[in-house]
Amino acid sequence: MDDRSSAGGASRLTVKHLVGYACGDLGGCMTFAILGSFLTPYYTEIAGISMRAVTIMYLILKIWDAVNDPMMGALMDKVFARTHSKKGKFLPWMFRSAPLLFITSVAMYTAPSLASGGGRVAAAFITYLLYEASYTMFNIPYGSLLSAMADNDAQRAKLSSARGFGSIIGTLIPMVLFPVIID
Repeated sequence: MDDRSSAGGASRLTVKHLVGYACGDLGGCMTFAILGSFLTPYYTEIAGISMRAVTIMYLILKIWDAVNDPMMGALMDKVFARTHSKKGKFLPWMFRSAPLLFITSVAMYTAPSLASGGGRVAAAFITYLLYEASYTMFNIPYGSLLSAMADNDAQRAKLSSARGFGSIIGTLIPMVLFPVIID
């Protein structure tokens, strides 16, 4: 089953396709909302990492992310050209990255507080780097999947709207629930 046949390309998009595509950004935006709201306070207040170290770490990792994204796209293309996987070009990467996203998300909030001294900064850096790599491994093929799912501009617009809706819901859920849970 390839990306096109599993996603509905070459045919009419169904509600199932739109909901499924929206759910990808729903999950991704949930993790980003949690990260944006709680990772820095966790690093500085719980793990005891200085704000300066956190800022430098974020800067380095964002620069790396700018390099990492195009590398992931090139890697996807090279692997698919070599293997011609029956599952398609995009889905295998998304399936591989899902458990990695879960593991690295948990590790970001546990590993730094288990280490001591400079090990805390190293643990924070490594777990955040692995999370970013896992997210890139999911998000680059996920965004590219739209072209395999849609046959025309109307379908692309529907999928894009579904993705936007998923991202809004994915951002709102943790922003509403986490403060209540933490309180």
